[in-house]
Parts: sequence; C-alpha cells; structure tokens
Amino acid sequence: HERVHGVYVDTGFMRKNESADVMAAYEKAGFRNVRLRDASTEFLAAVGSETNPEIKRKRIGAAFLAVENDVLEHLPRGEWLLGQGTIYPDTIESGGTRESALIKTHHNRVPELLVRIEAGEIVEPLVQFYKDEVREIGRALGLPSRLIEKQPFPGPGLAVRFLCTDEPAAWSENSQLSQVASGFNLKARVLPVRGVGVQGDERTYAHTALVTGDYDERRIAELSPAITNSLRDVNRVVFWAGSKGSIDEFHVEPTTTSREGLDVLREADARVRDILAEYDTQKRIWQCPVVMLPLKRHGESTIAIRPVESHDGMTAQYSRLPWPVIERITSAVLQVPGVGALLYDVTNKPPATIEWE
Repeated sequence: HERVHGVYVDTGFMRKNESADVMAAYEKAGFRNVRLRDASTEFLAAVGSETNPEIKRKRIGAAFLAVENDVLEHLPRGEWLLGQGTIYPDTIESGGTRESALIKTHHNRVPELLVRIEAGEIVEPLVQFYKDEVREIGRALGLPSRLIEKQPFPGPGLAVRFLCTDEPAAWSENSQLSQVASGFNLKARVLPVRGVGVQGDERTYAHTALVTGDYDERRIAELSPAITNSLRDVNRVVFWAGSKGSIDEFHVEPTTTSREGLDVLREADARVRDILAEYDTQKRIWQCPVVMLPLKRHGESTIAIRPVESHDGMTAQYSRLPWPVIERITSAVLQVPGVGALLYDVTNKPPATIEWE
C-alpha cells in the first residue's frame, strides 16, 4: 500500500456522486495515498466547442496526459511505473490488434501513451482480459461486489454521452423506412442525429431511425433489425417513449458541451440507474448508457436510454424492458428540468456500438 500512490482525476464528466463514492471505496480498502484532483475546468476547456466525437475523445485523452504529466513531474524519473486499467476490448476498438480497424479511440491508447508503453513506463495487468474475466479476478481478490458489478463507464465519461452538433437539422422522411415500419403497424422517420456503429470489424457513422406508435415488445424487437438490414445509412433504432410536447416541435439545434448540460445529464442518468437497479434484480443489464441528444424543444434536450445485455461487451442485445418500467423511467426523467423527451434505444451490437459516440 505504501508504494502505491493514486490520483483520482475528477474530469467533470463523472456520474452523480461518483467522485465521493470512489474516494470512500479507496479509503475503506485501506489506501491512504489517494488524493482527488478536480480538473473539471481543464477538461471542459479542452473539449471546448468541439462537436466531432473522435476529436472530443482525443482532446480528453490529451487533457488526461497533461494532468498525468503534472503529477509525474513531482516524482523522480525512473523511479515510478504508471498503472493503467486497459482491458482487451479497448485495444481492439482502438485498432490496436493486427485484425482490427479503428472504431473509436480509447483515451489510454493515444499516441503519447503508446510511447510510454514502448519505453516500459506503463504496466497494464488486465490488457489480455475481457470485462467478465476482470470481474472474476476482482472476486478472487475479494473486492466488494458493488465495485465489481458496477456497469462499465467510458474513460471520457459523460462527455461522450453528450452529443453535440454545429448545424441545425430538420426531420427527414424516408419512403423505404416508412414502408418497413408500416409492415409492423408503426411509423418511423430519420432522426437527424448520427452515432457510431460497427459492421464486421469496421466503424460506421450513420443516422438513427426513430420509431413511434404503440409499444409492443415483440414487434419492436423484429422491426429494429428489419430497419438496419434494409437501410445502409441507418445503424441505430430508437423508440419515442414520451415527451413534454409534440414530436414535430423538436428540432436539432447547434449544441456544445457545457457544465449546465452535464448537470442535466448527470441527474437524468442517476434517475435511470436508480429505477433499473430496482427492476433488474437478476443483474441481466450489462450497461445502460444515458445519452443527451441535441434534439430540443424550448431549449430542453432529449435523453436516450441504452440498456444492453452482454457477456463481454464485444456483442450485445438491447434489454427488452417491459412497458411499465419504460413508463416509470420516462416519467422520472421528464421531471428533470432541461429534459423534453425520452427515447429508448432498441438496437443490438452490431450494428450499433453500446455507446453512441
């Protein structure tokens, strides 16, 4: 313990109460050399008004490096090793294996850190393991189950769940999409928001189909792949769960990352997690990203929930939630000031990645 020093970096992109929970967990485990560094101002400044998800990730990676370098400067060179919790899927999605293409850059795989790895300054004890295997290691080490069972959370945090755009955009109708949806007695239109997907080992960046109508679990489950299989420029399907106004009052507006917006997303995320924890007693949900979209009405944003079930995160099925649970989540999230609508992501991986960005 004495030779292990930790600096917990609060990027400002963390979930509600996350920093306090993490620090309390280290203290309980007996670590005395862990301190908190509030770097939220630096990270927000690093992302700035950037809207491109891949550039956002790289800027956040660079901000991590700046804080890291600042910490390491105070230690004698050659007398430290840096520990990273990189796991195997991170290296695959960053295009770091011979067979893999770049899907998204993980912050622990930016070029500057690769130089440190080659110089032997970084130790990555988990780099050959998938998430389920990492959990087994945690159990073998006797770590508390509430830490082991925590849902995966991206390094860049809520910043990559806060979708931004430079351009306003209007809804668009697509006759082929409408035709596929009408076969299931539902309606669909193209949501003017794009997200990351994966096809084979390749990255896609395509539009989202928005489905409206009466919720029927089986029909939605059949419609979702029918849409992505028949429309090349759609890699994600969402269901309109509820809103404060008519769907036609919502428009995509230019949006950049802001502290106020992050606070809205943080509160919505906390409410979703609380309800799902109560519902999902069997721990079937592997992860549920809660995403904020620049689809707005009277300045209020749209929230999308993305509950998925998976074994290792490389492939995933969306969690088929019963309507009363969706209703409960919709009601709770629409009570958050700054939220105007709730969408339910009903896409498997592939074709859509678990995270939207």
